[in-house]
Amino acid sequence: MYKAIQKITLSPSQKIPFEKLMLSQSNVRRIKASVSIEELAADIARRGLLQSLSVRPVLDEATIETDMFEIPAGGRRFQALSLLVKQKRLAKSTPIPCIIRDAGSDILAEDDSLAEDMQRVALHPLDQFRAFVALRKKGQCDEEIAAAFFLTPQIVRQRLKPASTAPALRNESEKHQGSLSLAFRNLINFGGRFLKGVSSGKVGRQSSPRVAVRFCSCARIEDGLRFGSCLRHVSTISCGETRSPCRLFSIAA
Repeated sequence: MYKAIQKITLSPSQKIPFEKLMLSQSNVRRIKASVSIEELAADIARRGLLQSLSVRPVLDEATIETDMFEIPAGGRRFQALSLLVKQKRLAKSTPIPCIIRDAGSDILAEDDSLAEDMQRVALHPLDQFRAFVALRKKGQCDEEIAAAFFLTPQIVRQRLKPASTAPALRNESEKHQGSLSLAFRNLINFGGRFLKGVSSGKVGRQSSPRVAVRFCSCARIEDGLRFGSCLRHVSTISCGETRSPCRLFSIAA
């Protein structure tokens, strides 16, 4: 017998005046994140609010809904908006886009707050590289990109270095996350040391990974890893076959 699939219902969205919003004590985030409230406020002032706040009606002692709303998910955005209000750059009556959860929902406020942070997926380094390349192609210089994302121009240029590497290496990097992804990124960023050695004649174009490791092992890189460790990680990624550093970096033989 056919059983009808029950349709889900999404919480409605609505614009609520800033002065009717308040931070919920159910927000699970207590420790400061990497991007400061000041930087987030500056970003909102530049581009607007990219993501709505998740709110619930505040109940009085008789469990009757008031005209106030608390924010269990989106606390940092609310704090950034509060800073803009304090700086008199945003009016208290400004309507803020919100998703309104029903006060009687079976989902706890702490559940929503935790889910928003835990379900967030970090951007793959190569996706960031492609985005920076796209911004540069559309006319933004390294300094403008750095200012928009609170980085230094040096970091932007470092993250654009995959442009000079073999497409095969970038394609392999896409398949991996975590420590191996970090190894790829470090290998790309610090491969210049090996390339300089080749161009100066200090190391041969067809050097084995062992020779490249010996030549580059003194280069300390992110998270305490060394160039050699990263090279060993990725030099046997294809069917166990060892790839020469020259091939990895697309050096013409």
